[in-house]
Amino acid sequence: MKNHAKILPIVFILLCNPAYSSGFQYVKTQIGAYGGYGFVAMDDANNSAKKRNEKFELYGFEGRYALIKDAGMAGLKVSSVFKTPFGFVGIDILSDYIMLPEKNNTIYWDNGEKFTTFIQDINSLYIGAGIKYYLVCAAFTEKTFGVYIGADGGAFFSFGSLFVSGYTYEGVLDLLRYAVIDTSSRVFPGVNFRLGAEYYLSKNTGVEIYIGYRIAKGLINYESRALYNSPGYERFALEAEYTGFYFKTGILLLL
Repeated sequence: MKNHAKILPIVFILLCNPAYSSGFQYVKTQIGAYGGYGFVAMDDANNSAKKRNEKFELYGFEGRYALIKDAGMAGLKVSSVFKTPFGFVGIDILSDYIMLPEKNNTIYWDNGEKFTTFIQDINSLYIGAGIKYYLVCAAFTEKTFGVYIGADGGAFFSFGSLFVSGYTYEGVLDLLRYAVIDTSSRVFPGVNFRLGAEYYLSKNTGVEIYIGYRIAKGLINYESRALYNSPGYERFALEAEYTGFYFKTGILLLL
């Protein structure tokens, strides 16, 4: 991932260099709004959940912790398209909000009483910049197609929260609230690789569809705070991994 991240700054430097940019001609600015669906790895969280599920099964508890496998996405993108000596190229500024389904898991004693409830939420905001190259270039007019490949890199801002409550037969035994304490650890780099197609409904509007592969992984630090019976706190880290394939579609405005 580090090698790919080094390529993008070099491309931007070349585009801004007058020796290379003299043959460039501005064509269009695209503003897009997107929605989509994708997969996330979350190996650390899922492996932890699997180990706990094995213990729940061993001791006869009912219910299991759900695994984190997919996510919804919503995003914005602004692109400036240029005609160059080697084809049409777009410079992208984009953002994505990755929404993981909230995991609200309740485990029960064998008599039906609650044993524990576990709620996890680790959504992420991505902000990045990149470049795309048109393999099949549209004329950017009504009823024309464009097909491109692209890559972008940027920062993922992960929003993590955990909530755990434990119960006995008589009622609530303990209540723990997990809160993020190290905000700097929630920001980590990532890259995306895309293959997309655009279709222009008119000279000012269009639709876009693309598939991509995301590489992003970083640590989130937590501090557990016991609100009732257990004094003190405990610090621990969770590796959040948003790596995986995704699919997005959206609407384009052409300026």
